[in-house]
Amino acid sequence: WMYEELGDFERARAVHEGNLGRARALANRQFEAQSLGALASLAIEQGKPEDALSMMKDALRIDRDRGTAIQIALDLVRFARALAYAHRCHADAARLLSCAEAIRDETGAGTLPYLARSIEDTLSVIRAHLDAGAFAAAWEDGKALSADEGVELALTS
Repeated sequence: WMYEELGDFERARAVHEGNLGRARALANRQFEAQSLGALASLAIEQGKPEDALSMMKDALRIDRDRGTAIQIALDLVRFARALAYAHRCHADAARLLSCAEAIRDETGAGTLPYLARSIEDTLSVIRAHLDAGAFAAAWEDGKALSADEGVELALTS
């Protein structure tokens, strides 16, 4: 994460790609999903949200099968960010962010500072493309989704 904070995205990507290769070689699915998520975040930062969507679909499938609610919430935030920046479906991005917040509330998990910044940036993009009524409706829809339903929404978006 330090390379990303310093803006050295090439070095950060090399580290995460190396981690992904090691995770796959060791069949460590948790580390594979985390590496995919980190690479997806980098792809968004580098203006490649379509690449991020592909990686996040893989990460979500892994985390759905492992059943870790906190990791699913993080994945949904990353997926929502990729959707918003790809200008795919801003209403679905809002639903996914709301679902992630509901999961965090349900599990008692807080929001990490870097995640809070990501959420705020994503909300800005979403709100620039949805009127207040559409945003509120999508947000309410997302709060009612289970983690499994949130994952399914992301995978079909």
